[in-house]
Amino acid sequence: MLQETLVTRALMVEGLCYGDPQKRQAYKAHLFPGDSDQDADIFASGMASCLLHGRGLLAADEVDGVVRYHGQALDVLRGPYAAHIGEVEGLLQQLARARGLLVTSLSPPADVEALLKPGAVLVHGQGGSLPPAGPGREALLRAWGGVVHGLFVTGVEPRKVGWVVESVDGGQVDLANRSRCTAIRKVSRLAVHRPDGSWWVGSRRFAWGFDAGALPLRA
Repeated sequence: MLQETLVTRALMVEGLCYGDPQKRQAYKAHLFPGDSDQDADIFASGMASCLLHGRGLLAADEVDGVVRYHGQALDVLRGPYAAHIGEVEGLLQQLARARGLLVTSLSPPADVEALLKPGAVLVHGQGGSLPPAGPGREALLRAWGGVVHGLFVTGVEPRKVGWVVESVDGGQVDLANRSRCTAIRKVSRLAVHRPDGSWWVGSRRFAWGFDAGALPLRA
């Protein structure tokens, strides 16, 4: 079952990071399977790895990643990231959309709740970086809680209020790499449905996601 395979793989790569020389090669190969080692090293050394981690999990399996992207047929999971720097969110969104699995913050609450399951990719927050201090930053934090972050769900447990969501996340602080977000670690958060209708996972508002375990495999 794909869901179980993806969860197992996520737990296996937990602990990888760029800063540890003994783990660096495995970390690079996981995030950038379609790139040269030189490009992978440049990207992996500084890029926040949250959604790249999710892409890497799917790329390692027999998931069909070929969709139309910017008018061309492209394997969005395994193509060289060097050709699409900064587009990992768009790549994964298009894959989910093409497979009819994309759930957004505008979807019915029940659809979002159904994503609280192992094997789901959840994205919360908005924007790639915080605006300068001022009204713009304050508005973003009120509305979304912070910038975009992606997580891969490995377990969910209901509570009296909300659900505890266990995940294995890229984009974690790597103390051995000048505290850049280049580590993969386990994280636990509380997901709640607020009275205003929004879903929050931890300190950030749910933006979009999809059930990776429901993706079709390559023929």
